[in-house]
Amino acid sequence: MALWLCRLDAEEWPEPKHARQLGISAWVLKLSGDVDEPRQVPALQGDLPVVFEWQLDAPLLPGEESVRARRLARCLQLPQAFRSAGRPLLLLQGTHWLSHPSHGLSRLRAAVEEVLGESLLLLNGGTEPQAACDGVVETIALPARADVVAERFNYEVHVRDAHWRSAPDGWRVPAVRAPADSDQDRYVHATASHYRDWLLTLSRWSELRVCDRDRDALVLIESWQGHALWWQKPDASEQPPPPCPEEPVRCLHWGEPCPEHLALMVHGFYLDGLAEMLQDLPRAGIDLYVSTPHWQFHAMAALLRQQRWPRVRLCAVPNRGRDLAPFLLQLLPAARAAGHRSFIKLHTKSSPHLSEGKDWAAHLVDSLLDPVVLDQLLHEPVSGLLAPAGTLVPITLQLHNNARHLERLRRRHGISGSEVLDASFIAGSMFAGSLAALDSLQELGITLNDFEPEANQTDGTLAHALERWIGVVAPSIRELSGDCKAMPGFGFRWSEHSPTSHHSVVAMNRTEPLPDYPLIDSPLFSAHHAEELFGDHQAVAEQLHQQGFAVVDLGRERMHGLAEDIRQDLSKRFAGEVEDWKARGCLYS
Repeated sequence: MALWLCRLDAEEWPEPKHARQLGISAWVLKLSGDVDEPRQVPALQGDLPVVFEWQLDAPLLPGEESVRARRLARCLQLPQAFRSAGRPLLLLQGTHWLSHPSHGLSRLRAAVEEVLGESLLLLNGGTEPQAACDGVVETIALPARADVVAERFNYEVHVRDAHWRSAPDGWRVPAVRAPADSDQDRYVHATASHYRDWLLTLSRWSELRVCDRDRDALVLIESWQGHALWWQKPDASEQPPPPCPEEPVRCLHWGEPCPEHLALMVHGFYLDGLAEMLQDLPRAGIDLYVSTPHWQFHAMAALLRQQRWPRVRLCAVPNRGRDLAPFLLQLLPAARAAGHRSFIKLHTKSSPHLSEGKDWAAHLVDSLLDPVVLDQLLHEPVSGLLAPAGTLVPITLQLHNNARHLERLRRRHGISGSEVLDASFIAGSMFAGSLAALDSLQELGITLNDFEPEANQTDGTLAHALERWIGVVAPSIRELSGDCKAMPGFGFRWSEHSPTSHHSVVAMNRTEPLPDYPLIDSPLFSAHHAEELFGDHQAVAEQLHQQGFAVVDLGRERMHGLAEDIRQDLSKRFAGEVEDWKARGCLYS
């Protein structure tokens, strides 16, 4: 479990009981450059331990370093001093002020350890680790105050960076920040749910990073006030999946499989989706392996016979574990027993929770059933896995939802946390490649009862974790070429922060200066604005007041949904005219 270290101002004095209820493990207390003896600050009077952070703000001479070292050691000897993995922990900021960036740091560390009589854990602030330090502690500074909403920092960028975090380099303590009430106007899209997403994702990242080392998983929280304002402990109750009702797997097969053929493995939950997927495929050289829920077993068999598939193995399975359970428990073992070398794994994807669900599913299927890809898999040896364009993403994406299952898989197979965090996975769970690349999946020992019952979950199930685990154990994954615009913006993928000047507005290819006075100045509007009666829309109101227009970010998914609603409304109202407009080039779909 990650330990949360929360930065605390000397004037702040939260109740320790309240802090523990909100998950705080220790306070971070800043020491000035001259390392005054810690005063009787409130944080030292409670029962929570204290992490000391030495902030250098002026150059130091070699002789001064030894004096500071002795004072630092006395701080670390206090009974309230926090210890990580049994060693005193010291945070260091401003190491460039030391007499020598590397030698000065080594001398300082040696002097502190000499007084302490034991080894020290030393973390320096910055982006790069230093030889004399054990690791790096990150910091999240508040953005500068902005007078206009359009220039405020997009808080979603923090969440995106957590989901799309690069592979770890040394020991890093990640940082998060929830703005206090007085800092809310520095951001747009800052919400409590975004903060909790950010904090939990980096907590799981930190836990995996140090799980195979003799260190604690640490996360730095930059603001106690913000954390107290926004953190709510999620429901941690976890019930084991109930046993799956005894419903035997039924199988039907015809035609003799050939090891030289391509194994096409499909979970066909949607009958019409599977019919459309398979109808134009060549029958020669492809052996078909299909799983489907029990209730449409006979309809699926009739469909495959109608489409004249010559070699088929069809399995009726319980509706549990999405496409991964039947793939691991039925289709993959059958294809391996037949001796196939190459495969394609598909499923009839819907993703109703995503506005781009249909476009994305079409992109995944079309990429893997491309004639060039089929020809390569049939006639050329392929090593590793092939992924549709844009689907290869870091395992940190939605890590906070899936870390529990990933940790169990990691422990079971003795894989280090660093290996897990260094992996990427194929979003969408459709891929192709060599069957040999999936050999290790046969050793998982997973049964149907390990999978959660179907409850329309969008993330966090064993099936979602196995989707990621395949990326951990695959020897290699290569993305296919293609347009990945249909890929959803998972983890705020498209979030950017590019402030625009509020001194001009671009319209019709020309730039017009804005006046210095408010453009909306009605007494009623001004009164509502002053009293902040616009609630969640206060930022939009400020834009209207100052600029006469407002930019409202509805998000990519919602925009797609609105666009689709508009298309349907237009088609109903102008049924005859729409096709005529398209034919004349007046309307584009």
